[in-house]
Order: sequence, then C-alpha cells, then structure tokens
Amino acid sequence: MQIREEQDHSRQRKIFTPAFADRALKQQEPLFLKYTDQLVFKLREWVEEEPDKKIDMVQMFSESADGLQKTRTNGISHFQTSRHLMCT
Repeated sequence: MQIREEQDHSRQRKIFTPAFADRALKQQEPLFLKYTDQLVFKLREWVEEEPDKKIDMVQMFSESADGLQKTRTNGISHFQTSRHLMCT
C-alpha cells in the first residue's frame, strides 16, 4: 500500500510541478494581481459602507484562493464578492 501511495504522489508531483515553476508563476502574475486588487477593492467598499461590521478574513482569503485556482484551471473568473463574508 505504501509503495502505491508513493507512486501516486510522485506521479501527481510530476503533473503539477510545471505550474509552480518560476516562469509559470511569472506568467500568471497579472491574474494574481487582479484577484488581489479585487479583494482589496471589495474590502474597502465594505468598510466604507459599514465601518463597524467585522469581516471574516479567513473566509475572504479562502474564497479568493479558491476562485483564483478555479480561474487558473478553467479560465473562467470565479472571484467571490458575496455579502456572507461579513460577520455580525
């Protein structure tokens, strides 16, 4: 069982390694910046609207990272801006 898991892990690493190479990440920098800008914009907007309201930053970062990964995978923007990210 251990050998099979090691083989699977090695195969998966071989598949995903090129996506995290310096060159690949540099090519994707505009996408990373787009998501960062959208996140900052949305946070500012929410703070201006309701300055005393708390924002669940863990959820914000999680959804931003998830949207970024989905965009990298299938090319369709998945940035989340839903109100449920704000806490009471």
